[in-house]
Amino acid sequence: MEKCKKKGVLMCPAMAQAMAEGRKTETRRLPKKKILPLLEESERVSGKPEWEIMDGEIPPEYYPGQEIYVRERWRVVGWDEGGEFQIEYNDGSKHWFDCPESHWETKWETKWADWFEWIWEQCSDDCEKAKIPYLTDDGEPAGMEIEGHYSFTEEHPCPTRWRPNIFMPEFVARTRGIVASVGAERVQEITGQGVLAEGCNTHIHPQADYFECRQINMFRELWNSLHKTPGTTWEDNPIVWVYKFKDLKCLRT
Repeated sequence: MEKCKKKGVLMCPAMAQAMAEGRKTETRRLPKKKILPLLEESERVSGKPEWEIMDGEIPPEYYPGQEIYVRERWRVVGWDEGGEFQIEYNDGSKHWFDCPESHWETKWETKWADWFEWIWEQCSDDCEKAKIPYLTDDGEPAGMEIEGHYSFTEEHPCPTRWRPNIFMPEFVARTRGIVASVGAERVQEITGQGVLAEGCNTHIHPQADYFECRQINMFRELWNSLHKTPGTTWEDNPIVWVYKFKDLKCLRT
């Protein structure tokens, strides 16, 4: 079913790191198109949850039980002819991924191989433009026809381009989880516990049932830094989907 298909969740660097650390377990997202006056008090269906009314008119992006992976800012900082490559994330953590040669002929691995070739060419081009030394394993200069590697040092740091989260493929994502629940509310209805679960405040006690203006202001500033279009700001108090996650797992360096 389409609703159960694994899907990426775009995250800014700070929130991607919060999810990787397990501090962010929910996110608030605007619907894909403007909500009609469907949820105004006078038009609500008595006894029916808000999100079910929205789902009938404007479906959410994710559904309970769906597998998700975090799409975040990334770049390639290592690669070799064997099909292995190293990904660096915005917080500096790095992970190696590989494509087993015995599987390259399958449809999925062929897609991986095509992607790897494209990445190889771009990264090599970045290194050439930055005049990064290309050396043999003995540290001697190597021509491009000789097997070697680009040598990154403090004097010659890795120059490969950073890539936006929207271009992160699923197979290099480090954080994965499952959608636990979906709901709907006005963005200003967030509580202190919601701020904590959003990952932008580590100063609220996990068992607290209160919130302070300072804490809500922290989330307001985050929201307004990401939503500037009229009708979407904190002051506009738009209706949002609230997605809660469980079983978050992150690759460790």
